[in-house]
Amino acid sequence: MPLISSENPVWRNLAGAALLLLLSPVIILMMMVALVLPVARPIEMTAEEVAATLRAIINGKGHDWAFDDFTSMPIADPQLESIRVRAESMRSWDVGVLQELLSEAEALAAAAVPNPERGSALPAPRSPPAVHPVSKSVRD
Repeated sequence: MPLISSENPVWRNLAGAALLLLLSPVIILMMMVALVLPVARPIEMTAEEVAATLRAIINGKGHDWAFDDFTSMPIADPQLESIRVRAESMRSWDVGVLQELLSEAEALAAAAVPNPERGSALPAPRSPPAVHPVSKSVRD
């Protein structure tokens, strides 16, 4: 039954209007908070992890929601994010496209340098950023 309607008695319409007036600031505040908060922060995945996920999806060994999980969370690495976006944009399951994306992820994984501390692969190191001297007044 609607809060405000021409079929309701006057007292019910007044109560409905009062309720809407009381709830509207809360609803507006919740909408503003939702706009400010990030919806999904990019996750850190290596090329090996992306390749393993795609391989499991192609072979049917991933869990029921593996494809949805893979395509629904942005990836921090731009090259791997490109793979995820192309998988997400498929209108229907195309194993051929998934195989191409898997090959691309495997190539990125092969080009990565092993990191013994993490037990995974990271991209080849870049040159260090320029270091600017810090004046004594800033350090103190």
